Amino acid sequence: HTEALQLLKRQLAETKSSTKSLRTTIGEAFERLHRLARGRQEGGVRERQKAMLEELEADTARTLTDIEQKVQRYSQQLRKVQEGAQILQERLGG
Repeated sequence: HTEALQLLKRQLAETKSSTKSLRTTIGEAFERLHRLARGRQEGGVRERQKAMLEELEADTARTLTDIEQKVQRYSQQLRKVQEGAQILQERLGG
């Protein structure tokens, strides 16, 4: 359980980091498109950028929620295992 918990926490950090990186990449790509469009279809470019960022945020929120829920479950299970081990030790030692 401890290893699984560490893995999930690592995934949580990696997801946040990759989301930040993707957000930057999307921003840079659309900045180039804005320069190329220069008024011609800039409204459509901005709309598409907004839609992509919203989709990224929604996907990230779902992923983070899922990982956080797993972290909570594993943490609870780990506490129960530790409590059980402590009770056994007390019974065997006392």
